[in-house]
Amino acid sequence: MEITTVSSFLDYYTRVRERTNRIVRVIPPEHINWAYKPGKFTVADMLRHIAGIERYLYAEVAQGRPSRYKGCGKELADGYQEVLRYFEELHLQSMEIFSSLQDQDLNR
Repeated sequence: MEITTVSSFLDYYTRVRERTNRIVRVIPPEHINWAYKPGKFTVADMLRHIAGIERYLYAEVAQGRPSRYKGCGKELADGYQEVLRYFEELHLQSMEIFSSLQDQDLNR
């Protein structure tokens, strides 16, 4: 699929993101800090990472700015509700930025 307009990108990205959201909605609260092995990313780390990359890398670069990604540590959001809120809030910010782009911005 070739993305040639902001509108087609938003439609596509919304569908892709909904797949991620379906998975996030079934994460049990008691497993938010689970990692498959000590020292590896927890589920919360992965959610903060996805949120941060979307907002502070993709959305910034889409505006012609450098990445502002600073990591995925607990200082950004800690606890089940806070992590989900962070995940959703950064997505909303990203979508606002993506929605403000013009079709010619896709050629950066």
